[in-house]
Amino acid sequence: MHHVPAAFVYEQIRQTVEDLRPDAVKTGMLGSREVVLAVCRAIDDFALLPLVADPVMVATTGQRLLEAEAEVALRDELMPRAILVTPNAPEAAVLTGRAVADLSDLEPVARMLVDDLGARAALVKGGDLPGATLRDVFYDGHDLEVFEQARIATRSTHGSGCTLASAIAAFLARGKPLAEAVRRGRAFTRAAIASAFPLGSGNGPLNHFIRFDPD
Repeated sequence: MHHVPAAFVYEQIRQTVEDLRPDAVKTGMLGSREVVLAVCRAIDDFALLPLVADPVMVATTGQRLLEAEAEVALRDELMPRAILVTPNAPEAAVLTGRAVADLSDLEPVARMLVDDLGARAALVKGGDLPGATLRDVFYDGHDLEVFEQARIATRSTHGSGCTLASAIAAFLARGKPLAEAVRRGRAFTRAAIASAFPLGSGNGPLNHFIRFDPD
């Protein structure tokens, strides 16, 4: 990993916003506490909403991708600014301090992220957990929705979490309510996984060029 200077990240955001203002934004892997805080400052300075925060903290391999101070800043500073936070199971465990060992743990941590830690809504993803069934849990403080589907037998899943958060942000930018944006974002991501062409020797990319009509 190479950490980009925080001031440069802020300047990139400023120039982009002044030239082509986004209708929604999504954050991904930020790397350091300084970058997390710079992004939070940019969100406030330029009113960058709605925000989908993908807390890229733990790789599928188990490797931690954020420094401990950055994890705290992401939880305490970035997460409350987001309309939705989208952790996978290991990331939800880091954020809540509660073990997420199987599918039954997803609902409690989704509730903790919102009710105890101040997220406005959470989509906790269970793709990293073992088993033939995939389960994601969406909770917005009032309503809870559980998504269950059969796991697709493929290794073309690299970047699936980033794709999902980006797709949700795209549907928010198109004016869809949050719960509907989550449903459509999941449908797009699943279709992109199912239609992916296997590339390379490891986990390959999704097919982002699919013709997708959620209506």
